Amino acid sequence: MERVNIMKKRKRRVDIWGDLIKSPPQGFILLLFLLAIFGISGCHKDELPIEPNVSENFVVVQGDILLNIIEEELQKIDDEFLLDNHNVHIYDNGQGIYTVDFMRTAGGFELNSGYTVAIKNDVIVNITDNTCDVTVAVASAETLGIKIGLTSSSKGSSSPLDNEKLHEKLEISAMNNAASETLKDNSKEIVDQEVYYYYDVQANIAYILVYTNYYLSGTEAMGSDLYMMPIDDDLLNNG
Repeated sequence: MERVNIMKKRKRRVDIWGDLIKSPPQGFILLLFLLAIFGISGCHKDELPIEPNVSENFVVVQGDILLNIIEEELQKIDDEFLLDNHNVHIYDNGQGIYTVDFMRTAGGFELNSGYTVAIKNDVIVNITDNTCDVTVAVASAETLGIKIGLTSSSKGSSSPLDNEKLHEKLEISAMNNAASETLKDNSKEIVDQEVYYYYDVQANIAYILVYTNYYLSGTEAMGSDLYMMPIDDDLLNNG
């Protein structure tokens, strides 16, 4: 399954030797998908009916996904849905079949809540509601994002000066911890690391996720280790 595009919003990707721009590992999206569907009570898992007129709207034209058309269809289901506060993950499954995940974002974090749209032969064939009640999580994520300097407030003022780069310090700490865990296995040679901000809606806990990508010594085999560091009060106070 090939990832063909990732859109909105900010995900910080950090190479162990500098900035590395690359797609998130499939494991990251799978983690969010499984948590959204199976791991959270109080969340939906509903296949929604498709209105007949949807079949008349081509959402793929010459290989490009027309997100504005999908947004219009999702707004018929959820009148508060906005493309701007969702990360969009598009997968090309081959033979004209695409899967598009719309994951809610807030404060620079990606939440495990959203919609999955299935496309076949250029039209929408299925919409699955994987949303949760995100009222508390969104407020908490937005406050935390400002506090650690990941985002600015709605009034345009940034976080306090001493916190503007706090998230960078937290990332370095998470990356170092993740590398230490990976290097406990002497057969692993670290290639790079990728950092993401994730918010568990039901648990109301924010995390820094670090994927440490590695080669197995003496081979061309690659792998990736996941390290999850919760952003709690102790961490912030010691940051």
